[in-house]
Amino acid sequence: MTKSIWYILEYKYLKNFSTPEMRNKITFAYEFIGGVVASMMSVLGGLLLNVINIKNAFLIAGLTSLALMILILDYMRTRFGLKPEQYAKEDIEFVEEKKKTNE
Repeated sequence: MTKSIWYILEYKYLKNFSTPEMRNKITFAYEFIGGVVASMMSVLGGLLLNVINIKNAFLIAGLTSLALMILILDYMRTRFGLKPEQYAKEDIEFVEEKKKTNE
């Protein structure tokens, strides 16, 4: 139940600040990258299980995921969840310009 709410909010945020033409590209890129990463993680998990037992593999996968999440969150700190007045003027002008050309 909580996952469905997350996916709805994520879907709406991905479409925010974009034109109809860009929405298809954004959705494709998001789904493509998600599929590739999920496939890579499955293969790496299988390879890891061939080398060590499941307890240690789970520990390694968990610690690696934690380290990656910390790095990603640190990188995204200044780029995600900005208030409208905090966005670069060029970003807002690009969206407004695209809206005018579509009208």
